[in-house]
Amino acid sequence: MQSVRAVVEASKSTSASVAALGPALSEVTEQILADVQSEQDPDQRGVTEILDSPKFDQTFFFTKLTDSGNPYSLATQKFRRAIKELIDGGWLDEPEDEGKLRLYRYIDTAGT
Repeated sequence: MQSVRAVVEASKSTSASVAALGPALSEVTEQILADVQSEQDPDQRGVTEILDSPKFDQTFFFTKLTDSGNPYSLATQKFRRAIKELIDGGWLDEPEDEGKLRLYRYIDTAGT
């Protein structure tokens, strides 16, 4: 019985420490964040959203501000939810509009 109590108490403290980290990110958000964090240039990291998408229900974006070539494509609602999660979670800054692009810069928390 003591072992069971110890396991229950350990799970409570683990749950509390996980909850203190904030809510879990969705799978799509985690993937975007992983792509953003994998970039090598810390001053240019972020997400570039391409405005005026050729498909009304799709958002095209890069996970690097200086990227070119083939962008990622995601259902607009999923993209908006993921970006909101990343902004609310303190990973990305509020967007900057630059013509036909919207830039979401990565907030580097390592230096703070």
